[in-house]
Amino acid sequence: MRKRSAALLSALLISMTTPALAHEGWTQTHTPIVESGENVYVELFFGNHTNDHASFRIEGTWNADDTDVTVHTPSDEEVDISDTIFYMGESTELGNANNYHVASFAAIDSGIYTITAERDSLFGEKRTLRSAKSFAAIHDLPTFNGVLDLEGYENAVSPDRAEFIPMFNPTAVAADEEVEVQLVRQGEPVIGVDVSIVQRSTGEAQTAVTDEDGAARFTIGDADIYLVRATEELEEAGDGYATLAYEATMTFAAQNALNQGSEPVAEEEVEEEITQENEAIADASEEETASEVEFVEPEAPSLFSNGFFYLSLVLGLGLFGSTILYLRK
Repeated sequence: MRKRSAALLSALLISMTTPALAHEGWTQTHTPIVESGENVYVELFFGNHTNDHASFRIEGTWNADDTDVTVHTPSDEEVDISDTIFYMGESTELGNANNYHVASFAAIDSGIYTITAERDSLFGEKRTLRSAKSFAAIHDLPTFNGVLDLEGYENAVSPDRAEFIPMFNPTAVAADEEVEVQLVRQGEPVIGVDVSIVQRSTGEAQTAVTDEDGAARFTIGDADIYLVRATEELEEAGDGYATLAYEATMTFAAQNALNQGSEPVAEEEVEEEITQENEAIADASEEETASEVEFVEPEAPSLFSNGFFYLSLVLGLGLFGSTILYLRK
């Protein structure tokens, strides 16, 4: 974990002069489904503390100097992309910065990539272990149905802190679906904690309490980006703090998937349906063509045509015989 003494000193100074109103951070994958070899951009947001933190509004920025951004690949490798972070705001800003940072990476192998941003902070007498998670699906066929059956999103990747584990593919979620997340801390379910899910465009929030498995369930609305967040505070004292807070966030994008309102259709079923439709069209075309062709029966030979044939034959033979007799003379 990259730490900066200057950043820590800055946090201490802020904690002594600022009211104890903590913010939360989250990451957001700009495009959740990406073609192999193309760039994936991960946005780092620092959020408002209104509505008991169930807010999707930006207030302040991540401290990029001591934030670790890591890509967890389908082959269980960890790639640090912290050095790719850049700031989207002006270099000099007045007042509080309400902007964000961006990190990026590119990948070739198909699969689900989990991106985490982690940071430790000290705010007054509270130490916070922050864990933010988002996802990207890399595939040669970068479509909803192309990535529908990919796996790997259910793996825990932050064993020293709290994190959300989706019980659904977070890169292929249809609008109006029911989703389930599990909140774990150091690999164990967190029970009885409020979990909120917030829709980005409307700011509407739902809250559920985790059950004995650490699970919380929600029914999402329209196609949009959704933020899932929770904070658990424990009375654990340490060097310079009396309270230890575990903060976990996760984002995913719901999409207008094929056959919205029913179960998403797998790619093979779509191809089979298209093939059947094409065959039906071809059969109908053949039937229509056959019905348009008029079958004409051959006409029976008439008496006139037969008589003319025999007359021609007799005259021909007579002419042939006369010619032979003439030549003999």
